[in-house]
Amino acid sequence: MFVVSKYRHETILKEKEEKHKQQLKHKEEQCRHFLISKDNRISELEMERDKLKSELELKSNNEKVIQELKSKLKEANRKNEKLEKVNKDLQSKVNVSIIAKQQLKALCICKLDKKNFMYSFDLTPVNLSVSGRKVYDIAQLLG
Repeated sequence: MFVVSKYRHETILKEKEEKHKQQLKHKEEQCRHFLISKDNRISELEMERDKLKSELELKSNNEKVIQELKSKLKEANRKNEKLEKVNKDLQSKVNVSIIAKQQLKALCICKLDKKNFMYSFDLTPVNLSVSGRKVYDIAQLLG
């Protein structure tokens, strides 16, 4: 049989109680630390989620802008092709006009009558003589 004094029994109980309190405090600190780290991790993940959402929105906005710019580029290319076609047509007309002007110059002999301020052209192959306002217009055209 084991005999323990009342005082010793109380001290043992107090020691066990103190030990138990310390263990509880230690566990509580561990849990608090775990909760803090968990909260920190949750906030980190939320921040990362928000960042990814904003990047996704930015990416979708950029894709919309790219699509709009592509459609505008296609439209500009179509207009450019039309303008190039019109430009080629006009250039060919100008070239024909230049050739006609050169041929007309080659056919004409221009005489300026300073007394009457009149131009006259002799179309030599045709033997036709023209004078007056029409001659002035032709002279302006021929330069």
